[in-house]
Parts: sequence; C-alpha cells; structure tokens
Amino acid sequence: MTIRIFPLLLTMLLYIPSAYSGTKSISPEQALVVIISETGKGTGFVASIGGTNYIITNTHVLSATPSFECYTVDGQLLTIGKIEFEANNDLARIQVRDFGGTPLNIREFPAPRLGEPITVYGNSKGANVITDISGKVLGSGPAELEVSAEFVEGNSGSPIVDSDGLVIGVATYVTEGEPTRISANTRYAGARRMGIRLTEFNSRWIPISFNSFYKQSAMLYDINTLINHFIEVQQLMFTEKEKRIEKLTSKTYLKIRETRWTEIGYTDNPQGIYFTPTWYSLLKSLCDAHDSLTAVRYEGKVSTRSHQMRMLFSQLNKSLEDLQQMPRKAIQSTAWVTPFYKACGDDLLARMPEVDQKAAQVYEHFNYGWK
Repeated sequence: MTIRIFPLLLTMLLYIPSAYSGTKSISPEQALVVIISETGKGTGFVASIGGTNYIITNTHVLSATPSFECYTVDGQLLTIGKIEFEANNDLARIQVRDFGGTPLNIREFPAPRLGEPITVYGNSKGANVITDISGKVLGSGPAELEVSAEFVEGNSGSPIVDSDGLVIGVATYVTEGEPTRISANTRYAGARRMGIRLTEFNSRWIPISFNSFYKQSAMLYDINTLINHFIEVQQLMFTEKEKRIEKLTSKTYLKIRETRWTEIGYTDNPQGIYFTPTWYSLLKSLCDAHDSLTAVRYEGKVSTRSHQMRMLFSQLNKSLEDLQQMPRKAIQSTAWVTPFYKACGDDLLARMPEVDQKAAQVYEHFNYGWK
C-alpha cells in the first residue's frame, strides 16, 4: 500500500504567474508569502494569471481553519479576495489586490526534463526562515512531477523552481510505500516526493465559499482524527487486558486509564482536539462505557448479568455502532465542494473496514469474553 502524506500544519503557499514567458524570473524568495492561521503557518508565492495576481498553494494548506492572513517576507499584510480551488487536485489560488512586488513566472512548456536541476523554496519545518532545497527531476507527467529535493513538513505549497527561476510545480505530498519483493532495495521502496504542475491540465478553478470549504475540511479532519483515536483506544483496551489490570482496584485502574488516554487526546475538554464536538462525543461515549464496565467488573461486586451491567453493555454496543455508521453517513451525504474533496472523503471511507474490524474485536471481548 502507498500512503500519501498531506501535512496539515507548517505548510507553504506559493504565488504563481501565467504560462512560460520565455524570460528569466526574479529571485524566488522575494515572491514568497507567509500564511498564518489559527491552526498553523504556511508559505506561498505570488503569480500573475491572466493579469491578476494570485497566491498559489495546496488546498490542504488552507484546510481546517476558519480564517487566515497572508504576509509578504517584508511583513506586509496582503488584502485577499476570491478564493478558488482546482477541481481535481490539491491546489488553491487566492486573489491578492495589493502585492507591490514582482510575481514569479510559471513554466508550462516545455515539460520538466528527467535529470533537470531544480530548487524547492520554502519554510521547512515551519521554522519561519526561508530555505532552499536542491535536487533534480526524477519523474515527469502531464499533471505531476517527482523530485529528489528532500522537502519536509512546512514545504507543502512551495514552488519547485528551475535553473532560470521559473516555477515548474508545487511541492505537494510525500508517498511512503511498503517494499515488495520487486521494489525492495530500489528507490521506489522508500519516500517519494511529488509536486503538481501548473498547466492547462490542472486549470479547472472553482470559486467556493470559504465557509463551506472550512466546514467540509474540518469534518474530514475530525473523522480522520476519530479513526486514529479509536484505533489507539482499542489497542489500549487490549493492552490493559494483557497487563492483567483486573488485579488492580478500580480506583487504581481508572488512574492508569486517565494517564494513558490523556496521551492520545482523550480528555474532558474537546477544544484543540476536534473542531466539532459530535465526533469527540462518539469516542468519549465509548471510553466512558468501557471505563464503567471495567471498573465495575474489576471491583467484582456486580454480576455481569445484572441490570446495571446490561445497561453498560448496551451503551458500549451503541457507541461501537455509532462509530461505524456515523462517519459513513456524514461522508456519503455530503455534497462535496470539489471532486478532489470527494476523493478525500472516499479515502476515509476506505479506512472504515479497519474500524469495523477493531469494533468487532471490542464487541466480542466484552459481550462474549466477559459473560
């Protein structure tokens, strides 16, 4: 399986211009901007497309934040206008009205050549300093390119620039593949760094209300977080069993549970974990049912066939059912703002069978192993 990594925070924006002009561009770092939001920082560059200046970046740079501000390297707060998203790719462009500098130029033709030297400019690791990472083109296609420049978190949205200072792509994602018998000991078994080209192939720009985009991106973030947290919580449940916590008093057990689950974000305050309390509540309901069942069970004072235990089993089973069904319903019922975002939702749906498997294990353990 190949996994795409989209850093949500510490990402980078780029400002981009129109098609290849045949002239050498300015120094790329002079056109970079910094984007600051409630959830992180990003970087970008200015470009002129059809006579209008835009900030070009990855869609995921703007995800899961209700607002953001854009600053030039000199500290000027830019006035932004309409925001558009590319229909099928992780690209966004933001109209800017008062950029006084010279935007970068885009090289649409000729296509990137294999072995061609390139540089990726950006805010690597979100350290608030502009860096340059040298490399070469490893792969070239009509919509994407692969480079050897080892860009990292904070470089999403960075311009991939040729030796003339022209933008040939936008640093977007890193794949992590699992080595197979054939790919083992080749470069295809490790991380591969990919960029999106700025060509007519990727030019279906859709104007979208940023509020609508924010709501959908926050939902995707929350569901992804919920899946990750549930998998971790399920593993902790079985870790506790293996460590024979049944020998501990319920008071001691609950203290251990509180310490462990706090480490993965299970707290009584959903702020900073989930954007929407609904998704946090799903996980908390499961955790509360598990806590109560385990505490009563380990105290040994209540029969597993008592009314109290039956109610707790019912709560646990309902929580497991909701964890399996509610994310599916939310994703399938959403009118996605772009085909690209629908694909992101489909990626999360593809993870749900793992949730089903983990939920079945919890169900069997508590409903059969305890009765």
